[in-house]
Amino acid sequence: MLVTEQLNAARGRLKVVLHQYLWAPAGELLVSTCECKNSTFFDYNLDIWPVERAWQKMSATEIPGVLPRFSYTPPPEKRCSHGREFESVVRSANSKVKKYFDGLCLDCMDGSKSKDVNMDYCSHNEERKWDLGCRISHGQPTWFYSFMGRKEKKNLV
Repeated sequence: MLVTEQLNAARGRLKVVLHQYLWAPAGELLVSTCECKNSTFFDYNLDIWPVERAWQKMSATEIPGVLPRFSYTPPPEKRCSHGREFESVVRSANSKVKKYFDGLCLDCMDGSKSKDVNMDYCSHNEERKWDLGCRISHGQPTWFYSFMGRKEKKNLV
């Protein structure tokens, strides 16, 4: 059951990361004073918007497949700069989410499940070498979510 919990935690974090990236342009529009902000806001229509609803219906691997289909060309009558960055924001969010989590690492899972957290395992975080000794190359999120030790020990890592 711990593996399922870790996968669900990672999935939740991916949703937060995606939401932060995709909401940034909409948040700027909400505080904008330009006349075209309402129409521009509604032009920012993604197939996964709002993220919370889409996340319930799609898997974490489906959403990055939907994002590249987004395109936006501001109408010629728009004089402000809002909306011009929509495509780059969506591309950046897609790239970030795809690179964020590589799944669980069996080597990290095995190295972290002892009652006394292996200090070699903990040192990976301090040295920023999260995949040291692993058969696959991965980043910190995979290392973090692959922790299979006792929950009270996780705070020490």
